[in-house]
Amino acid sequence: VMSVIREYVSETKAIRFEGNGYSDEWRDAASRRGLLDLAKTPEALKQLVAPATKKLFTKSGVYRPDELESRYHLELERYIKDLEIEVAAMDELVVGFVLPAVYKHQGQLASSIEAVLDVLDDEDDLLAPQLDELRGVARLIAELKSSLAALRATVAATHGKEPDAVARAFADRVVPAMEALRDVCDRAEAEVDDALWPLPKYREMLFVV
Repeated sequence: VMSVIREYVSETKAIRFEGNGYSDEWRDAASRRGLLDLAKTPEALKQLVAPATKKLFTKSGVYRPDELESRYHLELERYIKDLEIEVAAMDELVVGFVLPAVYKHQGQLASSIEAVLDVLDDEDDLLAPQLDELRGVARLIAELKSSLAALRATVAATHGKEPDAVARAFADRVVPAMEALRDVCDRAEAEVDDALWPLPKYREMLFVV
């Protein structure tokens, strides 16, 4: 038994790690051990058709090379389709919910400032903080529009390409563009009046029963 244990402990040394497998520490350790760093889905899926994979599955009688190719392309198409659905949902949420809520918030601020100006037209110093807030909301809307346009353009740039290239573009460019848009939406959520925000806020989802 000890002989078998020693053999397998030695063979598996490169892949054994006692820490957090999602941390940078593990990625550094994996690199030192000569292991692959497959951080994104397309490069991980590519391993299905790697020569070593084909050799292993063919030798064991599990898959033929052409079956692995088919499986790879199916998984690639599924990855692309899933992200296309997520992008479409995000676009709809921003256009149909987030932007209208921020526009309403901006309108309320502008109306409030306008009403105060009718009464305190010589008190500009008192209105300065409110005007700064209004400018901030206007900038937020500009960021939302700009980030949404960038996401749409990034997705459009993938049209007509081969699935491999589309998957890489989604992983390397579309997902970061989605994250950038989400960051602006998160800031809008914190800024807009609760009564105007049409979606559940994070604190509501986490703490309201």
